[in-house]
Amino acid sequence: MSANNTGETALERIGYRLSAWVERWMPSPFLFALILSYVV
Repeated sequence: MSANNTGETALERIGYRLSAWVERWMPSPFLFALILSYVV
């Protein structure tokens, strides 16, 4: 048995961390569309 009893695999933990990073540092798609519409 592993020390981590949450039932998450290593791949799931990596996925959660990656999605949290993307949600924090990438702009929302709506904001991105507004900015590009203004530029064009």
